[in-house]
Amino acid sequence: MNRTMASRSGRAALTSDRRVTMAESRVRAFRRTVRRIERLLAFDLKDTCFSCGVTLAQCHTLLDLEGAGRATVGDLADRMELDKSTLSRTVDGLVRLGKIRRVPHPDDRRAVTLTLTAEGRKTCARIHAVNDRLFEEVLAALPAGKADGIVAALEEFARALAVGTHRADSACATTSEPRAIAPGQRAARRRRPHPMHRARRNR
Repeated sequence: MNRTMASRSGRAALTSDRRVTMAESRVRAFRRTVRRIERLLAFDLKDTCFSCGVTLAQCHTLLDLEGAGRATVGDLADRMELDKSTLSRTVDGLVRLGKIRRVPHPDDRRAVTLTLTAEGRKTCARIHAVNDRLFEEVLAALPAGKADGIVAALEEFARALAVGTHRADSACATTSEPRAIAPGQRAARRRRPHPMHRARRNR
């Protein structure tokens, strides 16, 4: 009886270990694919932005502001899921370049709104033209009939990544005594700096 129970326990442990190994293998394979995508895109996207006279962080800011039409720094930070102070520095650089203009907020005298200047709109047009050609070639190289599904899957991946990155940031934070949260109080979500700023800091 004891031998039978031990045998069953051993098989259960082996099955559990195999499941863990398979799960780890899946995650590692996924991470390898993501790293490859990062490497393949990094040079093309940086070259595209630099050829248009902006950094990658500035490129993202211009395109998101173009999509919003007009926005405060806080609204734009929410839209881009970035830290407001980090984005403010990027905006300052774009204002100095003459690509973004600060104008009075129509409903709040204490606030200012960001809009693209004519030069900013021209830069966005150049960025779109170069990147549209690049990704048209990428989409054309996909198997017939799969492009729409891959685009949709990437959108789902981006949504999942926004959650997963926040959890990873929390897990990698320096260990300290947890701050007490009063009943009913929500823990503030930690905003992420722009990937380009984070990359430079971690070199």
